[in-house]
Amino acid sequence: MIYQHKNYTLDNIDGTGYLYSEHQLLFRGDAYKAILMFIKFSNNDKNVLNAFKKQLDQREECRLKKFRNDEEQL
Repeated sequence: MIYQHKNYTLDNIDGTGYLYSEHQLLFRGDAYKAILMFIKFSNNDKNVLNAFKKQLDQREECRLKKFRNDEEQL
C-alpha cells in the first residue's frame, strides 16, 4: 500500500517499508519502523496518524500486554 504526505511517500510491501523523499529512497526495512519515520517526517500530522491508527493501536496493545505480564512476574 502506498501513502503520501507532501513530498514523502511510504510504500509497504510484504512487511518491508520503503520511505522516499522527492523520489529519493531514505529508508528500506521494517515496515513498522518506516511508518514511525513517516509519521515523524509529517510532524505528527493528524491525517497521517489516522491512516496508521490501527497499526499503532495494535502495537501499543502488544506492548502493554507484555508490560502487564512482566509486572505479574515480579
